[in-house]
Amino acid sequence: HPEDKDISPRFIEKSISGEVESAVFEKRYFHKQGHIIWGQVSSSIIKNAKGDPLYFISHVQDITQTKQAAEALKASEQRLAQIIDFLPDATFAIDNEGKVVAWNRAIERMTGKMAEEMLGKGNYEYAIPGYGERRPILIDLLRKWDSEIAKTYLYVKKEGGMSCFRDP
Repeated sequence: HPEDKDISPRFIEKSISGEVESAVFEKRYFHKQGHIIWGQVSSSIIKNAKGDPLYFISHVQDITQTKQAAEALKASEQRLAQIIDFLPDATFAIDNEGKVVAWNRAIERMTGKMAEEMLGKGNYEYAIPGYGERRPILIDLLRKWDSEIAKTYLYVKKEGGMSCFRDP
């Protein structure tokens, strides 16, 4: 592919100069049927006992489907982020490690904390704007049931293996 032509020569130059002995990189190729495919190239320089380059050994693996899946996932994540961001209700989400992965505009307005300040934060940082301190809150019951946390919420109980909300 024209945009990737300089990748292999750069590796060759660095290998001959002794900067690197092996590398793994991605580049595009034109398939014989005319479409573009992605290849992951693993390449090493083989030298003689004096350290002089003899030849290169390379392996190219077609990673087109992996690249396409990664692009589709990224697009899907962007759509989801846009949906969350434009919800009218203050909304945030945490991952299984308790780190903030979404913080929408409505919660920014409500708390004064911008998404850039909150994304990636853990250690109950998301509780500070609402409670003034780091502490487990209702969302934490979804990750792990804790009867002490549940007691602070009047209408939460555990039924079977689920955390449930009940009417007052």
